[in-house]
Amino acid sequence: MRVNLLPLRQQALDAHLRGDTAKSRELVLSAGPQAITDPLMLQLLAIGLGWLPDERALYEFAATDTGMPDAEAWFNRGVVEEAAGRLDRAGLHYAQALRIDPRHYGALNNLSDLLRRQGRYDEAWQRISQLLDAGGDPAGIEIRIAKIADDCGKLAEARHWFAAAEQRSAHDPGIVWEHAMQQLRDEEFATGWDNFEHRRTLYPHDAMAIVSYSMPEWAGDPLNGRSLLVHKEQGLGDQIMFASCLGDLPGDPASLHLAVSPQLARLFAASFPEAHVWSSVSTTGREGEEFQPWLELARPIDCQIPIGSLPRHLRREGFARPRPYLSAPEADIAIWRNRLLQLAPESATQFRCGLVTVAWRDGLVMPGVADGNSKTVPSALVHRFDLPGIAWFGLHDRSGVAELSAMPIPNIVDTSDWLFDLADTAALIACLDVVVAVDTAVAHLAAAMGKPVLLMLRRSADWRWGRKRRDSYWYPDVRVFRQTHEGDWAPVIEAVAERLALLRDRASGQPARNPASGKGRRR
Repeated sequence: MRVNLLPLRQQALDAHLRGDTAKSRELVLSAGPQAITDPLMLQLLAIGLGWLPDERALYEFAATDTGMPDAEAWFNRGVVEEAAGRLDRAGLHYAQALRIDPRHYGALNNLSDLLRRQGRYDEAWQRISQLLDAGGDPAGIEIRIAKIADDCGKLAEARHWFAAAEQRSAHDPGIVWEHAMQQLRDEEFATGWDNFEHRRTLYPHDAMAIVSYSMPEWAGDPLNGRSLLVHKEQGLGDQIMFASCLGDLPGDPASLHLAVSPQLARLFAASFPEAHVWSSVSTTGREGEEFQPWLELARPIDCQIPIGSLPRHLRREGFARPRPYLSAPEADIAIWRNRLLQLAPESATQFRCGLVTVAWRDGLVMPGVADGNSKTVPSALVHRFDLPGIAWFGLHDRSGVAELSAMPIPNIVDTSDWLFDLADTAALIACLDVVVAVDTAVAHLAAAMGKPVLLMLRRSADWRWGRKRRDSYWYPDVRVFRQTHEGDWAPVIEAVAERLALLRDRASGQPARNPASGKGRRR
């Protein structure tokens, strides 16, 4: 006997909306085999079962085998696939839902977020605009819209939606933190640094690699005989960048203590000889003051501050003309001068360039956010750097040797066997003429030493490099080469190759040459 599905389906849906999953499942099952012909009833059953393999199979059946095109079924398939980490498949299912119903709110919302997380910002903006144009309610997703607009460089729209998000959730630290990224990218430093402090309430201290200390936090006032501990946070590049503030501490501290990641300890000791430099490691999941073996030797300490909070006190009005502030140990530099002559004798008369094209995750990366690989330049494109008169030295450590071996530069020198910390890397960089790098700690290191850096950035680059700047307010000699289209590195590589040829010719006193032909050109 056939069952009338319409009232039964409505009863099951009503039970689901009341939160009575058991009753909803019971009603669906009472329909018997006829339930499999109805996409909504199949989806209610999938929710009622709550077991991912069954849920996935039922959504798939609802979408493909019932003979009734159903946008909600395809949307739910996308949700299940996204929850399982199969993002490409989820995107296809959301797109199929939109073919059936171009105004489907959930599919537009989820697909725009998925595209943003994949670095496809223009497509994400197109989808979120489609949602708004269709009359979709933006309540609760204002921050998502703001971030997509910011990534697309739509500053007016980003500011509008950040303001809307803060109006809805004025005390949400996540919203304030995201807004800080936009403010700092646009050099709105005073409010940006204040909002940047919300990182410490939004994330656990160990997620930020911040060690907890019991001393009071320094408030930015003159130190005048007090001792100060500046301690590490986030990644190696962050610690290098924020260390530019150390030369501007007000007053005369009785003593300055720097607690940094172990890879930076020797470098900072050589660069800040007036400070006590300690190697510091965080303890995961620990609250309160953590045990640091050196702390008893360093006491008494009057106040402390995470290194990322220094700009709030010392860079509120912007940046003075940047100057170099890191240097390698002189003995290490001498060793590297001799080593380079042994590894590449011909480089003595050539233009020496360091290269790093891989960005590893040495800082905070949140789930679903495009990771360091989106900063990595494909090895196949690097053949444009194989220019006459240039000697290349890899700045990858041992973790990046595989990428270095794939470089289409025949005579690039592998230095990884001698790179144990960033003091080693700094000593090598001191012997070079220029560094070509993606956004990684090595780029920050070379720039902080005052070495010319040709920096290759993806289109929606980190806030640290500004929105459209070609230089850096952190460092004295950085030239930025930024993607015009997300993921398109070819024009960036071409521009860097031309700049390299120019620098090589200047160094040799020769007229500028066309890097493609090697011939001189008229000025």
